[in-house]
Order: sequence, then C-alpha cells, then structure tokens
Amino acid sequence: MKTRNMLFGAIAMILLWSCEPNEPDSIYVNTAPVIKDQSFSVEEDVSDTYIIGTVTATDEVDEDKITFSIKEDEGGLFEITPSGDLSLLIAKTLDYDVAKQHTIIVRAFDGIVGRSAQITINVTKPSPTITLDLESVELYTGEMAVLTPTTTNAEELSVTWASNNETVATVDDEGNITALNAGTAMITATLGNVSATTTVTVNPNVYIAGYDLSGNNDVAVLWKNGVATPLTDGSSNAQATSVFVDKDNNVYVAGYAFINGVRTALLWKNDNPPIVLSDGNGDGALAYSVFVNDNGITFVTGYQVGNGVRNAMLWRNQVANVLSDGTSSADGFEVYVDGDDVYVAGTQFLNGIKVAKLWKNDEEIDLSDGSFDAEAHSVYVNNGNVYVAGMQDFGGSKATLWENNQATTLTNVNLGLANSVTGNGTDIYVGGTQTSSQVLVNLATLWTNGSATTFGSTSVRSVFVHGTDIYLSGYRVENGTEQATFWINGEFTPLGFSGFGESIFVK
Repeated sequence: MKTRNMLFGAIAMILLWSCEPNEPDSIYVNTAPVIKDQSFSVEEDVSDTYIIGTVTATDEVDEDKITFSIKEDEGGLFEITPSGDLSLLIAKTLDYDVAKQHTIIVRAFDGIVGRSAQITINVTKPSPTITLDLESVELYTGEMAVLTPTTTNAEELSVTWASNNETVATVDDEGNITALNAGTAMITATLGNVSATTTVTVNPNVYIAGYDLSGNNDVAVLWKNGVATPLTDGSSNAQATSVFVDKDNNVYVAGYAFINGVRTALLWKNDNPPIVLSDGNGDGALAYSVFVNDNGITFVTGYQVGNGVRNAMLWRNQVANVLSDGTSSADGFEVYVDGDDVYVAGTQFLNGIKVAKLWKNDEEIDLSDGSFDAEAHSVYVNNGNVYVAGMQDFGGSKATLWENNQATTLTNVNLGLANSVTGNGTDIYVGGTQTSSQVLVNLATLWTNGSATTFGSTSVRSVFVHGTDIYLSGYRVENGTEQATFWINGEFTPLGFSGFGESIFVK
C-alpha cells in the first residue's frame, strides 16, 4: 500500500511540472514549449503588412507544433500569426516621438500547455535615403554641371560631396561639378550612412582653326567641338591659320583678313576683337602660327612685306621682330617655345631657290643647302631634340623630317609634303600629304616614326597628340569639293563646311 501511494505521488509531481501555473491541469504527461524573451527593432514608418519579426519557441522533447498568440498588448498595436510573424494591426502605426519601445506578452502553445514571454519592439527613426538626378554626366574640359540630390528622413543631416579623381573633376558643397581634365571621376553624395554616385566623363575640347570657302569670300572660322564660330563677317577674304590654348584656357587664333584692301596679320584672343599685328601698309602681312608660353607671352610668326621684300616675322607680345635678313623673300611658318628657347620653322629664297630655315632665338640655321627647293613648315622640340617637318624638291616634292638638322625623306617613291610634326615623348608623328606618281590623288597621311598611314583623298594640315589619342585636321575631297574635316585615331569627322581645317589643338 505504501509503494502504491509513492507511485501516485510521483505521477502527480510530473503533471505539475508539465503545466503552467495559470493553465488547467492536464491528464496527459507533456513537456511545455520553451519560449524566451525576445526583441526586435523596426523603423517607425513601416506599414501594417511589414513583418516586424518572427517570434520563436522550441519543443525539443515532444516536437509538438507550436502556435503563437498575443496575451498582452496594452497599446493594442500588434498582431501575430500562428506561425509567429509579428506585425502591426491594420491601420495602426508607430511613432518614434511618442514611444521608442513597446512591450507585449506572447504565448507559445503546443496544443496542451503554453508558456509566455516578453517581446520588446524597439522603434527607430527611418534610415535616410538619397538619390541623384543624373546617373552619368558627360562634359568637356572647363564645363560645369549641377547634381541635385533628393533625400528622405534627412532631419538634422546634411549632404556631403566628394570626387574620387579631382584631377578630372571637382565638386563643391552645392553639388556643382567642374570638369578639369579628360578622364572619368565618380562623384559621391553622402547622407548619414547612405550615399549615391554619378559617373562623370570629361572629354577634351577640340579646337580647329581654318576657313570656310562656301561664300563669295573666305571666312576665318574657329570650330570648338565641331561647332563653328565665324571670326570674320565675310565682307572680305580672311583665314584662320593656327590655334593655341594656354594654361588658363585662353584661346588664341592667328590668321589674316583684308582690311581696307590690305592683307593684315591678326591675332584673336577669346571673344575679343582681333589684335592687328602688322603695320597696315599696302604691302601686306600674314600670321601663320601662334604659341603662348607658361608666362603668358604670345609668340606669333608669319611674314610682313617691307621695302618690297617679304620678311619672316616673329611678333612677341605684338612687338614685331624681323627674322630674315631682308635680302630676299622669307616666311616664318610655325613657332614653338621650349623653356627660354624660341624656334621658328620657315623658308627663305637664296638665288631663286627656297631654303628650309630654322631660327632658334638669334641663330639662323639652314636645313637645306640651296641646291633644290626646300621648305620647313613645322617644328617640335622634346628633350633637347629638334624635329622639323617640311619638304625637299629633288625630282619632285618629298615629305621630309629633319631631326637635329639631319634630313630623312618620308616619301621616296611618291610625291609628298609634311605639314606638321609633334610627339608624345616616345613617338614622333608627322601629318601631311603624299601623291602616288601613278595616280595623281592627294592622300592624307600620318607618319608614325616614319611609317605611313593614309586616309583617302584628303590632306592633313595639322597633328596633335592628347594622351593616347591622335588628332588630325585638314580637308577631305567630297564630290569634288574640299570639305574641312578632322580625324580622331583615323576616324573621319566632317566639319560641315567647304574649306580647310588648318590647325588643331586639344585640351
């Protein structure tokens, strides 16, 4: 009898252990589910369909299915699905300024007994967001653009701006972008711990000086990125022959116009009226080339007729200097400044023969010996090496490159003319024209370290290197008409005018 009483006592203890104090006694032996206190964080602006979190409980012994219900919710804000997904009741909202935390009691029930736990809902301010009105921007050097941010939840926060490549583009505190150099930059706008980015691609400006032949008179023209600006009104003949952009992005154009019937050497700077370089006498003058050094000194070369002789000229800050000796006609075709040294490539007649000339400061250098016609059209200096492009006429015009006064013929079989020379520190590029002796068609030609590439029935008048890109200007014959044009890495782009692209500068 005593043993039997002890057995009933043990059963009673098991039943007590398996029941919650506030649950009715079960006649079955059952292990109650285990539910612990839990917490969730949620932004105040969530909708009533948003799952704030999923309440969990375990029943490792019996593996019974557990269902959940809310036992206490003083605010009457929340609901829970049988599977434990916690959300707001329909049409209910949270307000961080009213309550930063809510506490409810959730019951986990295994079908026989249940256990309860405290669930804490922490209310947070919504995360800020930021977007920019443009995903990408394409600019030319010197241009500006404005990025406009759109923000939410930005109370007490301010937008900060940054560029990952300030050599290409900068951005100020107002989102104003300034394009500085060709390349790509990422502009980032940051708000708190979030950000948005815009890709900025900066292209170099392409300037071409030349002239339009479509009217009654030639019109001097400056093209910038393919858009033409007439420099003269067409009332008299005028041409633009050279363009240069200085370190402060001032644009200089050399050329000429007939003024009162006299060919007059001119220099245009930006949008200002042209500066008259020559003396305006009845014999005439022309400016072929302009160069501006880092000190802002302008150098212009060309010719001016005086005392019946055509003199090679160098105008330094508009002050005239005669390069040739005045005994015979001469031209200064191009000027190049390297440090303190000023070089001018040109030609002068000697006993009726044109001699290729290089003037370096006060020194006069003969590049040809006067036994045949020769001309020096362009000069470039790199690391003390002086390159001059032009032509020599022995049995036909031959494109020629002089390196440190030593001539190399670029066209041995074909006729040719070298108009421009430049380099990138490694390679030397010469632009010009060659003509097949069998088919008399001018072919625009680029010589790279002496190796020729042709571009059809055209002529290259100027070559410029920018980064890894090679730019050429000149003309192309279309339907029997000479059309001003330029090339980027051999790709042809018409400028839309009947005329010539005499000089190109890229910056």
